[in-house]
Amino acid sequence: MRAIIIALLMSLSGFAFAAEQDQEAAIESHVGIAEATSPYADAMFCVREFMQQAPTRIGVADIADKTGKNNYAEGGTGTMMTQGATDMFYTSLANLGIRGTEATPQFRGAIDWYQQKGAKISIELPTYMIMGSLDVLDLLPGTAKSFGILGLGADTVAYKAVGGMDVRLVKMLGEGGETGRVLYNVAPKKEYLAVEDRAGFGRFVGKGHGLSMFSFELARGARTPMQLTTRWLIDYAATSLVLDLAEDKLAHSAETKAYLTGCRGKLRSAL
Repeated sequence: MRAIIIALLMSLSGFAFAAEQDQEAAIESHVGIAEATSPYADAMFCVREFMQQAPTRIGVADIADKTGKNNYAEGGTGTMMTQGATDMFYTSLANLGIRGTEATPQFRGAIDWYQQKGAKISIELPTYMIMGSLDVLDLLPGTAKSFGILGLGADTVAYKAVGGMDVRLVKMLGEGGETGRVLYNVAPKKEYLAVEDRAGFGRFVGKGHGLSMFSFELARGARTPMQLTTRWLIDYAATSLVLDLAEDKLAHSAETKAYLTGCRGKLRSAL
């Protein structure tokens, strides 16, 4: 009996044994990676169809993480959970048909290095710049259910993943004192549903879209819900700012204004 228990514990711990040392261990297949499409994909595609006909250069400043949320899963270093928000913004802008213009500190440092070497460089400057920060990111516990036999069983806990940010679109190359003017602000606050299943798998879903991400456990420090909330929040903010710009500066006919109004409706009707 004792031997059976030990063997069971070792198998659950992920140990693998082979009869001979020259044999290759088989790798078990697991659940594949599920693609979590943005709930704002329809609105973003709508805006992209318009913006591709009106090339616009937008850069992204360093989007700071001011949530105070730390991640201790990586060796206890305490790094911020949402590093990468600036990169996510560039991806969202590309999906919106925007001509992204590099404006990060790393790029500026590289340009300075080339110029110190005597290189003559023609730099493409952004006409507009997105600035701001991520300031809300939390998982709020909700309903829970469990079922067990002799103290063993599965627990399921539902959470609300809450995110918020404050960002603005700033005019960079303007005339008549317009350079540096804040044109549009957006401060989205969004909630998404996260489900943790301690039986071994979980999901991260968006209402009405069947979105899913597999295999996370909050107790183990996995950050899938946090990062996905950040990405969706950025998709929303980027789409809203670009729509503001398009409606105000680029729509010159009743037809184009009506088209962009339809895009705005898609954004508002999404999660």
